[in-house]
Amino acid sequence: MPKEILIHLKNIGITLFFIIISCSGHNIPENHTIEIIDGYKTVRNMYPLELKDKSSQLEFIRKIGGLDANEDILNFYYPIDITSDHNENLFILDRGNHRIVRIFNDSIEAFGTKGNGPGEFTYPVNIDLDVDGNLVIADNKKYHVFTTNGEFIRTKTMNFSLYSLKTLKSGLFLDKCLTDSTLMRISNTNGKIISKFGEPLDNEDRQKFNLMNRVYITSGNNGFFVSFKHSNLIQKYSIQGKLLLNITRKLAYDISYEPIKTSMNKRGEIVRTGRGFSLVSKGIAIDNNDRLWVITAGRQESDEEHVNPVYSIEGRNIKYSGNSPDSTNMYKLELYNNQGILLSEVRLNHYCDDINIFGDRLLIIDSIRGMCVYEYKIKDL
Repeated sequence: MPKEILIHLKNIGITLFFIIISCSGHNIPENHTIEIIDGYKTVRNMYPLELKDKSSQLEFIRKIGGLDANEDILNFYYPIDITSDHNENLFILDRGNHRIVRIFNDSIEAFGTKGNGPGEFTYPVNIDLDVDGNLVIADNKKYHVFTTNGEFIRTKTMNFSLYSLKTLKSGLFLDKCLTDSTLMRISNTNGKIISKFGEPLDNEDRQKFNLMNRVYITSGNNGFFVSFKHSNLIQKYSIQGKLLLNITRKLAYDISYEPIKTSMNKRGEIVRTGRGFSLVSKGIAIDNNDRLWVITAGRQESDEEHVNPVYSIEGRNIKYSGNSPDSTNMYKLELYNNQGILLSEVRLNHYCDDINIFGDRLLIIDSIRGMCVYEYKIKDL
């Protein structure tokens, strides 16, 4: 082979080598690592695959209700949860007013009342749609079933308290169930417990143990997902309840603890002061592409943003004390694939207390400050 051709091929090889090195991100750390820790697969995310704020992934549609709502029916008092039926009607559980608000286009209706009788709300905690297309409202140690038109069907008393009831495609219920050894349980509609599972974080101090294991849960096609409110941890479980994956991400703050104190005010209410553990997460949801959307604190709240919960003598959270700005930049949405890899982030400009996804609609509830629901469209669904 002529010498000139050999030199030419050598130069091409050197060029290709540097192209490969460049494209492989040489000297640029991977955005995540995968390790086996204590026998479990763990994904540690350092930064999103797409470094830019991906606000273009969401299109703001509307704010529903709020302190400045023009219609009285939209003056919510501690809206706690939301669901949607197959006709895209929205059903907002307005806990403080003991009612369900149904929204479809320009039509707004409300049903429900306070009381201890069948179909009456005592302390409702969440709402979901069952396999028959009816509304299921968890209410302390019972649940109520209504049609989507607001017609009462039945009330069922359980042997245990309900916290965040999710109805599964099998017809069974998934709920939180914090014990020394489990985080969740699956039961049938009559209250028979089918299984308990979940790996709680350990702490000898009972108050710290309870705070560390406050979680948000959601179910997908291939299992269950858990986001810890005060810990840098997201978990994936199989349908059988086996832990499959631990997920962490790099936070802009260290998790610290401030002791919690309680006192009684002049009205006989219990006021809690002290923040406990740092806030990390405020909700988790899964979209039609099996991607996880997690509300995460980008920073800790300031003293001006902080409010203290107030409880009744029975221990029920009834309101919050303290002043707070109307908006905040402390929250962001993190988007993960179903393998736990952080894909992108979306910055938010309002308060967040939970998240739900129905089709291409992403809904964020502001239960405490604005008492409203923010509706977005996921543009790539």
